[in-house]
Amino acid sequence: MFRAVHADRSGRILVTDHPAIAFDGARGVPFADATPLPADAVVAPIEREALAAEKSGKPRRLGPGRLAAAALLPPGYLRTQLPAYVDATDRADLVPRPYAAIAADERGELVVAAVGIDRDATHDRAAYGRAEVAARVAAELRGRTSDRLVRQLARCAREYGCRAATNAFFARWDCALPIAAPGNERPPEAISLKRDGEAEPTESAAFHPSGEEIARLSTEHLAGGGTMVAFGRECEGEPLLAAREIEDAITRVRAVTRDGTIHLETNGSAPGGLRRLAAAGLD
Repeated sequence: MFRAVHADRSGRILVTDHPAIAFDGARGVPFADATPLPADAVVAPIEREALAAEKSGKPRRLGPGRLAAAALLPPGYLRTQLPAYVDATDRADLVPRPYAAIAADERGELVVAAVGIDRDATHDRAAYGRAEVAARVAAELRGRTSDRLVRQLARCAREYGCRAATNAFFARWDCALPIAAPGNERPPEAISLKRDGEAEPTESAAFHPSGEEIARLSTEHLAGGGTMVAFGRECEGEPLLAAREIEDAITRVRAVTRDGTIHLETNGSAPGGLRRLAAAGLD
C-alpha cells in the first residue's frame, strides 16, 4: 500500500497512515505507476488541503493545515497522475506547473506517479560540473564577444542551468536555439514567467537573431558532434511566428550539412509556415 503524504506550513513533507489517492483528471483514483522519486525532482507544497483515501477508496480530507504536495519532475519522465487536493474556488489560482502525484512506499520513501521515458544523460545534472561549465563558457565568450546567440546561451547555461544551452558549449546532444519568438497561447508565458521569484527558471531572449546567425551556430553545433538543434523550447514563444527567419536558417544549414536533427516544438497554429519549414529541411 502506498501512503498519502502532505506538507505542513513550514514545507516539511509528512507521511500519513492513510492510503494515497491521486487524480486522473476527472476523479480520485488509487495511486499507481510508482517510480522512485528522481534525484533531480523538486517536491513542492500546494496551497490546497490534501486528500487521502478511506479504506473504501473514497477521498478523505486531511484537514486545512495539511497541504497537498507534488513533484516537479526533470525531463525524461511522463507523469501519469495528478496530486489530489480539495479545490478552493475562493483562493488564488495555483501557479501553473507540471505537478505529479507523490506518495510514500512501505519504507517511507517518496515515490511519484510517473514513467521514465528517456534516460539520455543530457537531462542529468551530473553530466556537467559547475566549474567545468563556467570555464568552458568563459573560454567561448572570449573568442566570440560579438555573437549575440552565444552570449544568450551563456546566460542561460550559467545563470539558469539550462542543459540544452550548456550543450552548445560542449558540442554535445541537443542545443536550444533562442530566437525570441512571441507567444500566441493563453495564458501567455505560463512557463517562463510566474508570479513568484522562485518560479522564474528561464527568460526569453531579448533580441531576434537573423537566419544567418541561427545557421552559423546550428552548423557549428552539428558539425562539432551535436545531434540536434531545437526551436521552441519552454522559455520561447511559438516558433512558427518566426517562420521566415527559421526557414532561412534551415536552408543555410542544410546547404552545408545533412547531419543531425533540426527539431521544432510548436502548437501548429501556422500550418503554412510549418509546411515551408518542412520543405526547407525541418526534421
